[in-house]
Amino acid sequence: MSVHISQVGPVVTITIDRPKARNAVDPPTAAALFEAFRAAEANDEILAMVLTGANGHFCAGADLKAVSGGARFEHEKAPWARRACSRIARRKRRACRCRNR
Repeated sequence: MSVHISQVGPVVTITIDRPKARNAVDPPTAAALFEAFRAAEANDEILAMVLTGANGHFCAGADLKAVSGGARFEHEKAPWARRACSRIARRKRRACRCRNR
């Protein structure tokens, strides 16, 4: 799995884990991130979300090898992170913070 989700109390941490691609996001990873943010947004117990990357890298962006090989992203899901963070922030809770371990 390219995305790991953990929750400690009211904080959910979403970790991109694609070490061979420096955590670049391909379509399956984008879909997994979308589902992770959607689940966190739907959980009223969540007060904060942390998005991070494994193995010392945050994210190299889109996986250009996958794109050049014909992979396509679902563009209707593109604003998922901003939308999820905004909805959680409107609940008077802390929203997203990106960090690198």
